[in-house]
Amino acid sequence: MTQKQYHAYISLPQADFDTAVEGLVDRIENLCREGRQVFKVQCFFRQLPRSLAHAQKHIAGAIHQRMPEKVPAIGLAVQAPLADALCCAEIWSVASSASCRFDTWQGLPFVEIERNGISELWSSGLNADYRPAQNGIHPVQEAAVNCFEQVSSLLKHKGYSFDSLFRQWNYIGHILDLSSAEGKILQNYQIFNDIRAVYYQNKQDRSQYPAATGIGMNYPGICIDFVAVKTDAACGNLAMKSPVQKDAYRYQSRSLVGESLFDTPSGGEEAKKAPLFERGRYLKNGNTAVFAMVSGTASIRGEETVDQNNLEQQTRNTLGFIDELVREADLHEVLSFCRARMYVKPGQPGKKANGIFTAHYPAGCVCTAVEAHICRNDLLMEIEADLM
Repeated sequence: MTQKQYHAYISLPQADFDTAVEGLVDRIENLCREGRQVFKVQCFFRQLPRSLAHAQKHIAGAIHQRMPEKVPAIGLAVQAPLADALCCAEIWSVASSASCRFDTWQGLPFVEIERNGISELWSSGLNADYRPAQNGIHPVQEAAVNCFEQVSSLLKHKGYSFDSLFRQWNYIGHILDLSSAEGKILQNYQIFNDIRAVYYQNKQDRSQYPAATGIGMNYPGICIDFVAVKTDAACGNLAMKSPVQKDAYRYQSRSLVGESLFDTPSGGEEAKKAPLFERGRYLKNGNTAVFAMVSGTASIRGEETVDQNNLEQQTRNTLGFIDELVREADLHEVLSFCRARMYVKPGQPGKKANGIFTAHYPAGCVCTAVEAHICRNDLLMEIEADLM
């Protein structure tokens, strides 16, 4: 797999949207001058002047003006940086000699990278806003279907399948909100999980899911980013199993909030679906692990939240659970943490928890911290990470 580097960007404290974007493009252009190819940019904005789709295309256009042949995949979430800034971003790059193909699909950039029998497809954020309910279709249901249709179309367009999904980011507007529809109490996150399960029926191997993050966003819509991979026979694509956390897709209904969109057939399988993701995934080239992506991980032991009212202890628990996951996969001596992202529930005193988080990782690891509601009310934070 192609070696990657990670870089951070944070806008000046008083920067508005246009100024923040200009600074981001400056940073990307400077990296290109230093011999890097930027293939992925993940931006976090406290707020947006217009829609998410408009902001995403504005950023892509600003990059295109300076680097028309190499516009990276652009992810965008409305999550406030913990730092005093409108915007922060992760910038992911490979060497100028790497085999990268930059292209667009339905107006959004995507990138393919190939090396040593591994092909990677990095998408921009595929998004849809919530619209008023029509014909009995819940706004979150409509947006989720719209996003997964885009995922399906892009995968098909490039010759990948749902089995190819290696890592997925699911940014869900107002993730914990409840609503009433046709006599049911529905939660936005559970609606998303039910729709995800419908599309994952297209997976040939349903026991092997992507690594994933499902996280809140302060925006009325959904955005999905993904990386899909194809490997030759010499390469392995393996799930990571936690010694302390239950597979999320095996959660019992009591751990899920709200009712299902769908009716359970008489005597049939429970209609309400658990979150379909692995605790992490890693790639091997022959017998050597080359890259790992750890899913969004929180203070859950088994399937129960622990230390419910203690942000600092939840942070320590989560860091420990990630380390145990990496050791269980026997990756701790061959790979190092190179990127980590922390989500802190709004209203929590995040600075001290962020200090615990950043101190845990090596100096070369790019650490990002933003505010976002986690997928359970009693979870105060969540962490994801990459190793190379």
